[in-house]
Amino acid sequence: MIYISIFFNTGLCWACASVSCVEAFLTMKTGELLPLSVQQPMDTHRAQMCGSGSAPIAFQHMMQYGGLATEKDYPFTRKYGVSKYKPSALRITGYGRVPPYDLHALKWAIIHGPVTACIEATPEFCQHCQEGIFRGKFIFLNHVVLITGFGRTLYGERFFEIQNSWGTEWGNKGKTLIIDEGYCNLAAYAHYPTMYGI
Repeated sequence: MIYISIFFNTGLCWACASVSCVEAFLTMKTGELLPLSVQQPMDTHRAQMCGSGSAPIAFQHMMQYGGLATEKDYPFTRKYGVSKYKPSALRITGYGRVPPYDLHALKWAIIHGPVTACIEATPEFCQHCQEGIFRGKFIFLNHVVLITGFGRTLYGERFFEIQNSWGTEWGNKGKTLIIDEGYCNLAAYAHYPTMYGI
């Protein structure tokens, strides 16, 4: 993941993860990092008086409002604000969902780029500030992260790599590994942008 936020426990994880996902796809296409606005989907979300946000909602806002501005043009203010027009740096025209609970499909999607996923921010997960594989079970999905890869340890244990939005003090510099097992429910609600233009 190319964007590390400071949104610990503020309910803005959905905006951070979805914008970071689009940033990553854009970087893969152009070879250059262009920081995009997290504030813009937050403000358009508030303007529609929606409830809790999610990655699909963020992607829908990007489609409905003509794209996404850069962080420079639409900077982060640490709070929900009034939606305002800014020239878009890029547009997306769709997004996809990984078939629920299908870990093979999740891996296939990750091969092509990062994927947003909903997990449960359990006390154990929130306090997971060390290296190693997290082996908890996610039941009540209430937090959005970015899945950036998968692999095996030297001992053959399979894992997914995720990037959280709680800064570099959490986990291993903002990242952690989650065990690659069905009970973790990592593929329960996973999405990615499918079409975009510059």
